[in-house]
Amino acid sequence: MTKLNIGAGYLKVPGFKSIDFRKETKPDYLVDLERAKCLKQIKANSVDEVLASHILEHIRNLEGLMLEIYRVCKNGAKMTIRVPYWSHHTAVEDPTHVRYFTEKSMMYFCKSTTGSDGKRISIPYNFDLKHIHIDLEEEYKKLPAKKILETAGKFLNVIRQITFTLEVNKEKAFP
Repeated sequence: MTKLNIGAGYLKVPGFKSIDFRKETKPDYLVDLERAKCLKQIKANSVDEVLASHILEHIRNLEGLMLEIYRVCKNGAKMTIRVPYWSHHTAVEDPTHVRYFTEKSMMYFCKSTTGSDGKRISIPYNFDLKHIHIDLEEEYKKLPAKKILETAGKFLNVIRQITFTLEVNKEKAFP
């Protein structure tokens, strides 16, 4: 099985090949994730799993990177994405962050999503959103599930990070 840790930095995950743009992290693949076709060293339809932990918030060309991930992944490949939640101080205090994420951010990478014009979004890739997990700050962990997003909408620093589990879907066709 081929597994990739995108933007790995110094975090080496057993069984995963690391991808980073900094030589000092000694990645398996030295890659600038902002470039078109950034994963050209990796064969199409060869990857079984992708981990992108606290990297996508740094990427300006997110659509280009998602297209490359889709290209290298096999149909059914799993992708785990961890990002800081938009209203947490860790999302906004880092000057290298160029975007923010909510629980709805990944739906825009799924062809079944309906846009504001009432039509399905037009993208050259298709990920199915399988699961969303939110990590709460300790003082909010006892809240009932129904109150979490309501509370997060009123206060800062309720949800620390959000984890999305996506599955690459190269079979489903849409009209």
